[in-house]
Amino acid sequence: MSRITILAVLAGTIALIVGGLVLSGGGQGPAPLSVVVASPSPTTAGTPSPSVLGAPLPDAVKGGWSAASRGTELEGTPVTTIVLGGSSMDNFAPAFSIDFPGMPTRPLGSNAVEVEPGVLRFILSNPGMADCAMRDDGRYRWSLSSDGQWLTLERITDDCSVRGEILDGTWQRNVGFSSPGGPGIATAVEPYMTFSLPDGAWVGREFSNTDTVVADNGNRTFKVWKDLDGFVDPCDLSKGRLLIEPGMDAFLAYLREDPRFTVTREDEYELDGHRAVEVEFRIGADITPPCSDFDGDPANKTGVLTYVPGADPYPEAFWNAPIDSIGLLVVTEVDGATLVFESVIAEPDGSATTDREVLDTVRFLDALPEAPSP
Repeated sequence: MSRITILAVLAGTIALIVGGLVLSGGGQGPAPLSVVVASPSPTTAGTPSPSVLGAPLPDAVKGGWSAASRGTELEGTPVTTIVLGGSSMDNFAPAFSIDFPGMPTRPLGSNAVEVEPGVLRFILSNPGMADCAMRDDGRYRWSLSSDGQWLTLERITDDCSVRGEILDGTWQRNVGFSSPGGPGIATAVEPYMTFSLPDGAWVGREFSNTDTVVADNGNRTFKVWKDLDGFVDPCDLSKGRLLIEPGMDAFLAYLREDPRFTVTREDEYELDGHRAVEVEFRIGADITPPCSDFDGDPANKTGVLTYVPGADPYPEAFWNAPIDSIGLLVVTEVDGATLVFESVIAEPDGSATTDREVLDTVRFLDALPEAPSP
């Protein structure tokens, strides 16, 4: 089964407008590039429904979970992420699959249910390249740490041996995926980082964006971008990207000197021991419509092109904001990587505040954290 892949053209979140504040969004490119056509859902007429196989997955285990690669041929990166309960970015995703940046399909796609309290059952629906058969059955005991950050899966039996090699062990919640909040890791950007989200229903953008972490909850957003470039023309994507030199000072200079931005405040402090600058600015205060298609909508010419990760391979990818809206970012640098955070609470009166409750929990990692002892 092919996986629906939202291209980087659709990289931005849908703009959240609260008063005058717009939490930064990204727009669509031409309609033909919006999605890669997927094959039908793996849950076919011949596949038993979850109610026949067992109870739905407990909410506590749903989301993304990451750990060091087990070294199988199906794992393409040093860190493997499993997804339980489907995907917020892919309506065709099975109840269990493996995910990592740039992955075109979801290996080992399986139906997943709870057959008795504390025991999960996986029924393979997409063997892919694995030496396994359709409907190979696997059963695992599961347990969760008290803070909800660590999921342990203990194999009871699994007909699909490679699935057993991968699943068996302890996994850390990936808070770049949808989650109930709490502590976890984000692996879509290097260096990897841990942080803690307040309790609530957070919607993550998973690995749908290059070098980007996004989690949204109502009027709160937490985003991280790595090594951003700008755009030559704030209203014309075809003019191309404006390459920004490495280092946080070069990105800060882009905000200070490019006429599409008007910096109104800067505060300097430290983020996990690294120099950081909080910058508040207005976007496109001197621009009048028509400008760019806001979030790719050709009927709305109020968009201003802002930035995009330099490593994003799609020339049509962009992040944008409406004319004369507020920007609020925290910029830092870690081991040569420029990291830009939008950790923001949008207030009902249209103002915005940096969400220090989340930002102050950020810790940059040299290695994956070790799972707690049983």
